[in-house]
Amino acid sequence: MTKIANVACFNPLKSSLSIMLGLSLLLGGQTGTMAAQAKASAKTKTTRATARSKSAKSRSKYASPSATTVAANAPAAADTKKPLIPVHADFKLENGLRVVFSEDHSVPVVAVAILYDVGARNEKKGRSGFAHLFEHMMFEGSENVGKTEHFKYIESAGGSLNGSTHPDFTNYFEKLPSNQAELALWLESDRMRSLKLTPENFQNQLETVKEEKRLNYDNQPYVPASIKFDEMLFDNWVNGHPTIGYFKDLEESSLDDVRAFFKTYYAPNNAVLVLVGDFDSKEMKPLVEKYFATIPRQEAPPKPDVAEGPQTKAKYAKVEDKHANLPAFWIGWRAPGRREPDYYVLGVIEKLLSAGESSRLYQRMIKGEKLALKADAGYDERRGPSGFEAFVVLKPGNTPERARQVLFEELDKLKNKPIAADELEKAKNQIQRTLFANAHTSLQRSLGRAEQLGEYTLFFGDPKLLDKDLEAYMNVSAKDVQRVAKAMFNKDVATIVDIEPKEGKDEKPAGAKVDAQEGNAPAPKRDATTADKADTASPGKAETPKETAAPDPGKTPPEKKESEESKK
Repeated sequence: MTKIANVACFNPLKSSLSIMLGLSLLLGGQTGTMAAQAKASAKTKTTRATARSKSAKSRSKYASPSATTVAANAPAAADTKKPLIPVHADFKLENGLRVVFSEDHSVPVVAVAILYDVGARNEKKGRSGFAHLFEHMMFEGSENVGKTEHFKYIESAGGSLNGSTHPDFTNYFEKLPSNQAELALWLESDRMRSLKLTPENFQNQLETVKEEKRLNYDNQPYVPASIKFDEMLFDNWVNGHPTIGYFKDLEESSLDDVRAFFKTYYAPNNAVLVLVGDFDSKEMKPLVEKYFATIPRQEAPPKPDVAEGPQTKAKYAKVEDKHANLPAFWIGWRAPGRREPDYYVLGVIEKLLSAGESSRLYQRMIKGEKLALKADAGYDERRGPSGFEAFVVLKPGNTPERARQVLFEELDKLKNKPIAADELEKAKNQIQRTLFANAHTSLQRSLGRAEQLGEYTLFFGDPKLLDKDLEAYMNVSAKDVQRVAKAMFNKDVATIVDIEPKEGKDEKPAGAKVDAQEGNAPAPKRDATTADKADTASPGKAETPKETAAPDPGKTPPEKKESEESKK
């Protein structure tokens, strides 16, 4: 590993900069020297936050479209402040690192986000789970930063940090007082330049990832079925394998594989650095150059082949799940990728179907016919082939065939009758709300803005596309909804996975038993009507919101799109 050339290392323990702790910082509270705070922090155990939890739905698969691409406003796009995220600087270093600045002097904080153009789709067959494994490795120390010290430095400065892995990118971030921005730049540049890839670190994190897979994937209800669903939905292995990877692939990986992965993908010319917050761009640019400009460029990594042919027949499988208490099913179709024309229409359709208790699926399947305890639709949007899917947890006494029949009836309504203007407006308002209400990616937060700028820049080369997406959502019409629904929701090419609770307990932990077969799902019985069904959950009583509680049926543990955060 090379040390920083011709640059004096930033030593936070000797810095004379003052820091502020937590919320008291923003309120003019207690301050102290960094050395004192680092000393105090050394006495406490540093743990990694678990942000972006999919099970907690902080960045929910069903709170979509994701805040990186949502953009609608009602009653008029012209009423929205433009630009939603001002860009004060956008430049590239000679080594290829793309840098974006957005100043916001409302509070003395700064968010630093760095995104690498690598995710599960960049993995080779036989080496699945590598992108997520490497996310863990990035917190194991570098040339000038000891193991887990990244946490100590940031948390001692009153900040927070995390990272996450996705099918199409990996990101890391810090949020901290604005006078500590240089600290984050030093830490990120040091591990980009000189990550410690030792046999001990590799083996430690390999075992950590394996345990994470056991805990949050293999032994969670409905999750093995969700993995099977994606494997069936996509024909291309690059798109369909899980971000967490497979045990066999993880166990057969080596330290040489890790080193090659680092050299290929963790290079400045494969990354975007974004800073949002209380700083001066003219003063910040020299600091970025100081810490990142001497990191060598690497050869451009190969682009993954994510192409998918058309799906010409239905696919069906049944999964026995010993952790599930109630039957459920996944159903879905391949969908356009981010920013393709019909992408915006599907974002609106998703809101129409399952955004809140006034949505169509809730009103029909949960409140009306009492078929389900949960009925969600979600758009798993990515760069390239994506998926539009629904997940339904059945109420006792109902069959998946009947529930799917009702689901298709609701989809047929979208095809055959234009939606009312007020319902379309409501869906657009909900999309707009996501921009400001999502806990993690809200535009009211510096980190939310940093991540949106980073994703737009990394994916499409332009950090200013959010405003154009806003207009695209606003331009979705009732005719667009009909057109896309007719083109998308064909039962003859649907992918379906039924989840059947398994009675009894195995003596030894085991993965879900999968009986997979291609073809059409079982058809509903002719006499399976709502009228002659008894409400076995609460006979003679009307359904109430409290009765809709169900076991957490989240499709993935913290992050399927984005793998669960490392826990150290």
